[in-house]
Amino acid sequence: METRVASLPAERGRRLAQAALLVGVPLVPWAFWTYALRHPLTFTFVNGRATANDATLAYASWLVLASWTIVLAATPLLTTRAWPGLARRAGTLRVMGAMLATLASGWAAFLVESQHLCSQSAAVASVADAGFWATYLAVGTWGMRTPRRALVAWPLAIAAAFGVAVILRLLLLGGAQTCTI
Repeated sequence: METRVASLPAERGRRLAQAALLVGVPLVPWAFWTYALRHPLTFTFVNGRATANDATLAYASWLVLASWTIVLAATPLLTTRAWPGLARRAGTLRVMGAMLATLASGWAAFLVESQHLCSQSAAVASVADAGFWATYLAVGTWGMRTPRRALVAWPLAIAAAFGVAVILRLLLLGGAQTCTI
């Protein structure tokens, strides 16, 4: 019994580190894409070049970069807590895989949603967002349990979550459509 009680703080620290990684990697990019879907950009031509009239987009781009810089800076501490005994480089590899999966699947989902599944309905966006997070947290939590699973299952959880969001939008909108600005 004494050994079990002594291991509780270590287990709590491990789960907290895993939760920080699980939420920290996709949170700001997801918020960026969600904002961009709900607030379509307008462009104007200045000297023959298209420019966006939304400074928020530029600030959000810098926020994504800053947040991932913080996640990468905290990676050695978080990964050694999340998976005791795993080398820092191996932990960083897992985080980088999740970041690459977020970029690839997130941009793919965003492009499909913004070009063929656009909607001004807050309900459609909210259901798609809820589907994303429910899928991601369920599959991602399972995938984070061991370092071996985290290498493959964590990036797949991100891709699956974006896929679920796209499918939910498709179902709620009754099919794909051509979006116009």
